[in-house]
Amino acid sequence: MLFENVQPKTQFESYAVPLFMALGALIGTFLYFYLPFEVSVPFFLLLSIVSLVISYFTRFYFKVFLIFVLFSSSCVFLTNTAYVVQNKETVFLPRKYEQGRHWVVGQIAKSATYDGRDKVTLENVKIYGVDETLTPKKIRISSSEGRLSDFFVGDWISLEAKLFSPKAQSFEEDFNLRQYYWMHEIGATGFVMGSIYKTSWPEGFNHN
Repeated sequence: MLFENVQPKTQFESYAVPLFMALGALIGTFLYFYLPFEVSVPFFLLLSIVSLVISYFTRFYFKVFLIFVLFSSSCVFLTNTAYVVQNKETVFLPRKYEQGRHWVVGQIAKSATYDGRDKVTLENVKIYGVDETLTPKKIRISSSEGRLSDFFVGDWISLEAKLFSPKAQSFEEDFNLRQYYWMHEIGATGFVMGSIYKTSWPEGFNHN
């Protein structure tokens, strides 16, 4: 019976609570990205508190207790994920700056070569001709294989590039690349169209 007064008797039952909490955390974290509506942080925070209180009062009914542990854990992590995502700020390069080329200075945060292209993620970026408040925190630059292989993570480089703001998905089935870049704080992508130099942080420029 569901409401039978049962205490943990087996080793599995002893580990059931942390297992259900972990499962709830997994469900709550990923559920946010599949819900067809925007999550209200205050509502789900209240719901998680209520479910925690109910789980406390049902602790003598082990099966019911586990159900509320799973539900409350899911609500807590759903609320946490919603809060983090909704308060995350990623500046995308305004489309008016997609015209022409730009000189870019930045520090290499990530570097890789695949599909015949060198690709680097630059942080602490300065884009000449773009207002500091409109400058993305990070940008991703690609070039033909071998052109960026002499530079390493931590190096400051200066290059001339064609930049683009990440595009939204064209069809519902497409991978949402713009959301991916938003989550990783990458506000522009582009490719090298000129020389690449090893340099240093431009003096007098501060960009957070």
